[in-house]
Amino acid sequence: IRQAPKVFLAGESEGGMAAARYYNPELEVLLKSGGRIILQWSCEWNYFVSCPANARIGGGSADMDTPILNMISPHDPYFAAVPPSIAHEVAHAPGGYGNRPLHGNCFAQAKQQGFKHVTVMNMVDTEYHGLTVKTANTVRAALKAFVRAPSTFTGMVLKEFGSEGNRLCSVLEVEPGLANLNCLELGFEAYVNASEVSDCARPTYNFHRQFYAYGYHEMCARLRPIVI
Repeated sequence: IRQAPKVFLAGESEGGMAAARYYNPELEVLLKSGGRIILQWSCEWNYFVSCPANARIGGGSADMDTPILNMISPHDPYFAAVPPSIAHEVAHAPGGYGNRPLHGNCFAQAKQQGFKHVTVMNMVDTEYHGLTVKTANTVRAALKAFVRAPSTFTGMVLKEFGSEGNRLCSVLEVEPGLANLNCLELGFEAYVNASEVSDCARPTYNFHRQFYAYGYHEMCARLRPIVI
């Protein structure tokens, strides 16, 4: 692993929390070449951690040069900043705890800690915790681009996914090296019920089944309006 050109620490949901919070000094040196990929976790004090300090990325000891990509739905049923997420219900319940207000993603925590390369993609086209049900194409495209060039990913996504490119993402907040974005799914075909996808899929789910590889012609063909 020490000879690898890039090293990434990635996880989703509970694994996303681990990828965000874990720190090891020997690993951290290697992560500067790659980064942390945090899916479906909001990096903030909520019912999943015991106190604000335990929500810190890398336990508060991470290298600020380590690139971070965070993808989560703003309607996530567990960690969204708005009801009826569990995090919101717990934070606003009598005797409850958690940030008030909640942020629903990792941007505020990463900015507060001083990270230099942070991209948050709020996947607005899905209400599900899992991001591959309705937004798999954009997630896949982002992951491929981030793994290819993690330290310059923020600038790339602002250009290629923004108003100058395919318009999949719009800016909520941007600073040098940092971006908090609302992002759409690549492709806008009608969703199909789980029964048309797999016998193992949750029967109440609706899927975006169309697969798009991330390439120049595919992206040009799927231009979307800017998110308001």
